[in-house]
Amino acid sequence: MDKSVLVSADEFARFTEYQASLKSTIPSSLNESGKPTSCLVSSSSKWVIDSGATDHMTGDTGILSSFSSHTNLPSVTLADGSMTSVVGSGIANPTTSISLSSVLCLPNFSFNLLSVSKITRALNCFVSFFPDHCVFQDLMTRKIIGRGRESGGLYLLETPSMKVPKPIACSSTLTPLEVHYRLGHPPLSILKKFFPNFQSSSYLDCETCQFAKHHRVSNLPMVNKRVASPFELVHYDVWGPCPVISESGFRYFVTFVDDYSHVTWLYLMKNISELFNIFCSFCAEIKTQFNISVGTLRSDNAKEYFSHPFDSYMSENGILHQFSCAHHPKMVLPRKKIDTY
Repeated sequence: MDKSVLVSADEFARFTEYQASLKSTIPSSLNESGKPTSCLVSSSSKWVIDSGATDHMTGDTGILSSFSSHTNLPSVTLADGSMTSVVGSGIANPTTSISLSSVLCLPNFSFNLLSVSKITRALNCFVSFFPDHCVFQDLMTRKIIGRGRESGGLYLLETPSMKVPKPIACSSTLTPLEVHYRLGHPPLSILKKFFPNFQSSSYLDCETCQFAKHHRVSNLPMVNKRVASPFELVHYDVWGPCPVISESGFRYFVTFVDDYSHVTWLYLMKNISELFNIFCSFCAEIKTQFNISVGTLRSDNAKEYFSHPFDSYMSENGILHQFSCAHHPKMVLPRKKIDTY
């Protein structure tokens, strides 16, 4: 037996207000945790990529070109099960590379729907969906012709109006020197092109750039670059061993260069042990032919120049031995180019 409930007029008025507030609530959807999340209520410029739509649809005739009215088109069944008529169709160009033909215009329709089945057939492309975006690619060339991004559980087609310019490099609160470090030490003139607020800067005090532009310290100028008489200073150097032995079996040679005249004596050697005897022969030849003794001998730091026979011979004949500092090849007379035949 049904029971009746009696309410007062005041209670009925409050109940009516409660029902009205439920109808005016913005629709929502539930996420995986069961909490309500906001959903897209209307879209005047955004295109929703819909894999369940059979046709492209919009309610805004302003975004359609070549719009034509129709009265004999069948009605469209919406997602909520209601039926609506089609007032016409046209062409939409949401991006420069995507053109949508036969877009149906529905009265009082708040969304722009992009049909996946329609666009894949019309543009001969395929759509790949990812957790946060999707891409449209040509079937033959695999060239990307469009992109979409996930927003509120829906994939929205990326249009020029949705692209927000991003900062080129970093925040403008950084100093010019900090930006100079982070971008790999570009000159100030380049930084001013990317950061207009750096126009007032006139100098970058970067120690690294200053050291990088330094040249090697040149040798101090010599007071007397040339000696006053022949054989006052003789340079000598040994070259070898040669990777290819000559027909006579020679692998080394030693040069003696007079600093005054730059005349060069060259002696071939089969073994480095012959150096001392050749040196004695050279000194004897200079003494006999020019009636003058070698005053100073200059060489590098090779160990063959510091043997006991060398030291003894130069001490007995009053010859001074000068040698260069380590890792300073410029202190030794440059080797001459010698052509061998």
